[in-house]
Amino acid sequence: MIAPVSVLLVALAAHAPSAPPPAGAAQPVADVADATARFARAMLAHDVDGLVALTPAPFSFDGTSAKSVAEVREHWASLLDRHPLTGVRLYGIEVLPFAGMVQRYGPPPARLANLPLRQAMVGIANLGGHATLVLWRKRARGWQAFAVSD
Repeated sequence: MIAPVSVLLVALAAHAPSAPPPAGAAQPVADVADATARFARAMLAHDVDGLVALTPAPFSFDGTSAKSVAEVREHWASLLDRHPLTGVRLYGIEVLPFAGMVQRYGPPPARLANLPLRQAMVGIANLGGHATLVLWRKRARGWQAFAVSD
């Protein structure tokens, strides 16, 4: 878990809504927002199978790589057992390109430095007042999650 989550949430609350995305950027933002919402709902439902389907291997859990589907499944099962989400609500989703995330909140933690972040879109799900960041990359069949952090 990232210690400065409260700093991120305060920063999210303090900023006015972002300016409209540039022409042509609305669809990727909407697609990533929809995918992030599915991701958050799967977390809240403790749906390990759904999360595994949304997070193909290799997948980074806060900088720790799961290299196979079995490892991804083990990570999700362990995370959801350690951090029960019963009664937690999804309060909102924000989507930013990686550059916008850095501009607004500063550089990512060093443990994420080895990930291909420059072309990533960042979906931020506010789960019960705690930010969960899902990093997405464009693939031929749409946006694919490749990392999660909080």
